[in-house]
Amino acid sequence: MSYASSRTAAAPAGPTGLGAAARAVPRGRRSRGPLGRADGYVGSMGDQRGAVKRGTWETVAVAVALVVALPVAVWWLVGQRDYEGLPESELDYAVRPWDIDPTVEFAVGLNALLIAVGAAALLVAWSRTRRLPLYWWSAVGPLLAAGVVAALGHRVLTAGTVGANIGAGLVAVLGTTLVLVLLAVGLGRGLYLLRRPPR
Repeated sequence: MSYASSRTAAAPAGPTGLGAAARAVPRGRRSRGPLGRADGYVGSMGDQRGAVKRGTWETVAVAVALVVALPVAVWWLVGQRDYEGLPESELDYAVRPWDIDPTVEFAVGLNALLIAVGAAALLVAWSRTRRLPLYWWSAVGPLLAAGVVAALGHRVLTAGTVGANIGAGLVAVLGTTLVLVLLAVGLGRGLYLLRRPPR
């Protein structure tokens, strides 16, 4: 047997060889981050983690802006719901409305509306380009619903009426429960996706 033949026979044939191990790891394979998109290359862990962190928290920041701004915008657009035809001193209130200067209320409400529209447009655009996977809306949606219910409920609670405010009682019982459930679902789902995103 020749020397070349003996070297060929001694080479490992199974997957335990270094050559097979090198072939088992494809070069340039992209990994998936918490937002479902390719964030970096295997092998550059520092760059990969930095890209994942930047992309994740940029999206979270925009989502938080929408969750905070939308209820304020809805609250401002609905406005104070008092019984018409009577002065405020003759109306009954379950909860007194906030004493806010109309100019300040207008400025805050308008800015909240602009932020909500911009953030929603950005998140929808990211969803269309797959930067924001659709499953993230399972966390954002309940939080948005909780904020809208809370904004509408506050307007019902602070509405000036003649006699008992039946709607205030319903809001205090059913509305509060609904808001708490929606907050628990949205926050729980969001934390789960941040820690263990679907693959």
